[in-house]
Amino acid sequence: MARITAKEKILETALDCFCACGYPATSVDDIIAKACVSKGSFYHAFKSKEDLGLATIERYIQHLNEVLAQGPHREIREPIPKALAFVDHVADKASELWARGCLMGSFAVDLAHAQPRVQRLLKSVFTRLEQDLRTVFDPFAAHLGAGAPSGAELARQFITQVQGAIVLGHAHGDMAMTSESLRGFRRYLAGLARA
Repeated sequence: MARITAKEKILETALDCFCACGYPATSVDDIIAKACVSKGSFYHAFKSKEDLGLATIERYIQHLNEVLAQGPHREIREPIPKALAFVDHVADKASELWARGCLMGSFAVDLAHAQPRVQRLLKSVFTRLEQDLRTVFDPFAAHLGAGAPSGAELARQFITQVQGAIVLGHAHGDMAMTSESLRGFRRYLAGLARA
């Protein structure tokens, strides 16, 4: 079995700490202590806490993309069933993806105005996410009637729904509420498809 490097320990610990306590409330010393690594190991792996924050966003997105790519929707060719299956998959994976919170949402609220590098990365990440979602929602929207939302609008609505669903689930201490909220978006899509 491969040995976990100090850098990997730091990244995973930082992800846990940033999700649990937020970026501003988490110090480098907190991360070092919880990861059981030395300060030298930290600064060998990362130049600063900000660099670590940027790396955790990339790690978080990589995991998110891996989970979303595994869904059964990938095998479905018809646009409407594919979009519905995609939303089902996201709802099914809500606890796995967001039990610790949403790092992107947290960083957007805590850091976007204070740290320009973080803001630029978040903008890029959300732009890429919207583009990825459009591969599902553009074909779906093409089958809707006049006046229906575009694929871009549906992608943005879905991102908004996910962020709100995560907050709702955490506010109630019940990730089932997150999944149920996402299933509400599925019902919205199904209604659009029937109209």
